[in-house]
Amino acid sequence: MTEGNGRADWRRSLGEAGPLLGLGMQMALTMALFAGGGFWLDSKFNTLPWITLAGAVTGVAILAFYLYRLIRELDEKNRRSKDGR
Repeated sequence: MTEGNGRADWRRSLGEAGPLLGLGMQMALTMALFAGGGFWLDSKFNTLPWITLAGAVTGVAILAFYLYRLIRELDEKNRRSKDGR
């Protein structure tokens, strides 16, 4: 393996891993936004824990949808690369 091939492999690997690199941070921020926003609204309307729970469930649903789309896109990309397109 030459130096050029190693760099190309490294770049390709980073490009493939790109969608997954920020996934943990995105998940944490989404949950903090929805659950935290629900908690803030609960404190304003004195309805604890109902809006917090609704926010957390909404955050989980959004994350599940995002993960589903991400997995579909990566699977499609993998199929195309195996087919040679």
